[in-house]
Amino acid sequence: MCNKCNFRQVYKFESETAWKNFDLDFTKTYINELLLIKQNHLNSNSISSYDLYKCKNCDDLWAYSYPENAWRGFFLPEKLAIEYEKKLKRGDRVKGFVGLTILIVILIAIVKSCMK
Repeated sequence: MCNKCNFRQVYKFESETAWKNFDLDFTKTYINELLLIKQNHLNSNSISSYDLYKCKNCDDLWAYSYPENAWRGFFLPEKLAIEYEKKLKRGDRVKGFVGLTILIVILIAIVKSCMK
């Protein structure tokens, strides 16, 4: 990262207003330092597509994912964006496992109570 692309990193936009304010700043200032190289980029680990930008000065890559419905979006260096999405996927897997475990325990309790 160079002094031209030392942007504010956003892991998620808390509200539509926060995203609109960021997007306004992005179009006024950040866009002058970045070059769009790929729209709707989706790699094998992506949860959501993102636009990929390259710093005109140092060639660092930045990922801009727009919020949509429950997806909160982000604006991060691409490497951090990939790690962030992996972390979100791990959290979803853990939640799914916990939910399945609870369901199995409830079903066992129901079956046991019906057998009495």
